[in-house]
Amino acid sequence: MLRMDNNVLIFTPRFERDAKRNLKDFISFAEKLPPLNQKMEYASPYWKGAVNFTKVGVSSQNRDPVNLLDETIMPFSKAYLLYSQTLNPAKTFNEMKAIRSIEKVMMRADDCVDVLNINSVVLDQAAQEIRESYSSQAAYHGGAHLEKLQKFLVDKKIIKPFTWLNPINRGEDTVEKVGKKGAEHRNKKLPDENALLALAEIFATGEERLSQRDILTTSAVAILLTAPARASELFYLKADCLHEDMDRHGNKALGIKWYSGKGYGHEVEWVPSAMESTVREAVSRLKNLSNSARKFAKSLEQRSVSDGVFEGITGFPFVQYKTGDDVSVKWSEGLFTLFQNQLHTKKGTNEQKLWMPNINTLNEDLAPTKKKKRGTNELADVKSVFERSDYPSYKMTTHQIRHLLTTIAKVNGMETELLTKWAGRANEKHNRVYNHTLPEQYNKQFSVITGNDKASNDNLPVIEILKPETIQEINTNASLTAHQTEFGACIHDYIISPCSKHRNCVTCTEQVCIKGDEVKLERLKKRLASEQLLLESDKAAMDEGSIGADRHYNKRLETIKICSELIERLSDDSLPDGALIKLSSVREMSHLDKALDINNKKRLPKIEKNRKSSVETINRPPHSLAKLKKLRGA
Repeated sequence: MLRMDNNVLIFTPRFERDAKRNLKDFISFAEKLPPLNQKMEYASPYWKGAVNFTKVGVSSQNRDPVNLLDETIMPFSKAYLLYSQTLNPAKTFNEMKAIRSIEKVMMRADDCVDVLNINSVVLDQAAQEIRESYSSQAAYHGGAHLEKLQKFLVDKKIIKPFTWLNPINRGEDTVEKVGKKGAEHRNKKLPDENALLALAEIFATGEERLSQRDILTTSAVAILLTAPARASELFYLKADCLHEDMDRHGNKALGIKWYSGKGYGHEVEWVPSAMESTVREAVSRLKNLSNSARKFAKSLEQRSVSDGVFEGITGFPFVQYKTGDDVSVKWSEGLFTLFQNQLHTKKGTNEQKLWMPNINTLNEDLAPTKKKKRGTNELADVKSVFERSDYPSYKMTTHQIRHLLTTIAKVNGMETELLTKWAGRANEKHNRVYNHTLPEQYNKQFSVITGNDKASNDNLPVIEILKPETIQEINTNASLTAHQTEFGACIHDYIISPCSKHRNCVTCTEQVCIKGDEVKLERLKKRLASEQLLLESDKAAMDEGSIGADRHYNKRLETIKICSELIERLSDDSLPDGALIKLSSVREMSHLDKALDINNKKRLPKIEKNRKSSVETINRPPHSLAKLKKLRGA
């Protein structure tokens, strides 16, 4: 194609013409797609209930036009996000991580964004922006969508074909980690026990001594401690949320009528008997707190029926929650229905306007404030429930309570299907994310399963993965692993090579016996008696001239000798308990030795200093044995 520019003929390649047309056609096509929900307006940069088209790092509450995506990428951003979510709906809009990073990179370079010019350099820089702007797991998903976006643009012939893969590695999975990292992850996900005790103490102070904000927070936490509900679902509760019934044994049972915000619907969650009185008191306090606002809402309902007056409240008489679109709760029914500014310490309560708290209201009162005074960097003069009660160092989140209850249920043996239903989860696979069972608790379960109820944690096996930290450790075949065997502990490094003894541990130089272990000593004695009994059969076979019987007879003699020497050392009163005893390496037989032996051939003997015994005492224990003893508390 030729076009005139300042009397100069400029040639435009066909691909460039087609790419522009393809991009334009795609945007026009996407504009005709149905919206993601009934609230969003395509023309607006703020899609209610979905996403805001703002730059990297901008808060979802920020409405400053300066922070919007540049107008050169805005049409494509809307079209691509709507198209992608229509094909593959998701709760998290990872498309925006990719779009925002590309916008930032291209605006920095050219002060505009031309989707047609996206190439591998732009994508590499965008991936680096994602690394710097998000956590490791979120960054991985952002990078994955950069890759999806590149493939989409190539498939739709909007950019020239090239290959690009996500360079961001998946973040480390710390859910089932043990050791230091596992402990750090559990501490982060579970609430501080002292913080929970402080809230219990505040709650026990009495309704008449607490502020309205204290009543709301402590009562809400008390209810959350009865079932692993999401804190956002707490505000779906009605004033008549308590449900009483009889259990299968004829005893009275108290339940709470919860609504799950992730598709599980309404469900009665039964309150543990130990929490019944607390829950009744918490609900009573919240009903008293919301009584006036609910009465006002009821009067508005009656007026609206006759006069059509809705008092400027969208969707009245029903509460319009930001989440849970299919939840139907009237303002006059809500357990948490309040007046505007009812919890504010400085502003007066507006008894002509209704207000519903949300999860942020609760979390903001459970930790020191992050809010700043308008126009300054100074923190606002707002105290948390802990600070108001002289516990300034404590903090927690509502979601930590959900993790805590799931962990308690799992530790005490609740089955996966029941736990999924109890927590209101649509997928049982999500349970593992909320389970923070300690290794010691797994040990306790192990002792019950094996029938050894009296076994202490010190006697149960503890496994820890030890990775080589230096090249020297690998080159010198440093023993980094240890596991229990029938007669002692194996220090063979299975990373380097498999077991060459086929579990014939008693003749292995990499088995270490521990002086003082009477159980394993008794096993050795039984093994010796068994070998001596079999020796007679081998001798009879040899006398009869059976082929290979002589080899079996000689190996049996060697095993008997080793067992006898080990038992002698392990029974030696001159050696202290805990002494480590192993076979001398001079007795080790390689695969070549075995092959030669089978074929009745001999190899040259090793030039080594002869040892008096095939058993030796270790003065310096292997690294793995020292680690094993440390883990067991020896």
